[in-house]
Amino acid sequence: MLPSLPAELDTRHRDILTTRQREVTTAVPGLFTVLAPYVDEPLLSLDSAGKLWLIASRRHDPLTRADAGYVIPKGPLAEMRRLVAAGIRVEQIVIAHEVRRDTRSQRLIPLLAGGPRRCAPEVARELVGPVPAHPAAARVATSMETALRTVGGGAAFLARSGWRAVTQLDPIIFGVIGADRQLTAGRPVLWIALTAWEW
Repeated sequence: MLPSLPAELDTRHRDILTTRQREVTTAVPGLFTVLAPYVDEPLLSLDSAGKLWLIASRRHDPLTRADAGYVIPKGPLAEMRRLVAAGIRVEQIVIAHEVRRDTRSQRLIPLLAGGPRRCAPEVARELVGPVPAHPAAARVATSMETALRTVGGGAAFLARSGWRAVTQLDPIIFGVIGADRQLTAGRPVLWIALTAWEW
């Protein structure tokens, strides 16, 4: 689902990110981490099973509200709060949505044969749709903005869930760490699976 790193990668960046990856997986064994390029604006990608994904930083995610809030159900929010105790700092939250296969999304599949492609914000909103009106989610949902303030300005997150646990769920919330604590689209970062849920 995530874009691949180029074959040639700055050794210094790889070493720094690999060290951070070891620190994270030592703190919370079994969670999914991977080195991959940073994604900021919406990106469409196919995974190895042929599923279509829309990936974007929280600020560009189609479900981020105008007030920069993000609705997250109570369970995943509680999980993220528990993970804060591990003390891992991330620079940004990135969200991956599995896109439902329908006539709108099906026409995009051939365009991704050569790899992931950027996606216009309007197309991203159309593909993801509105926040589902699931009764349980509506009853217990709260703003991600509140969670971000609660855990120190959005910097402290860590996941305890392994990749196997989150591959079937939508959305998947990732935290990313840059080698030099700076994030630039396309540059290598450490991706950490924080939480996921099904609407």
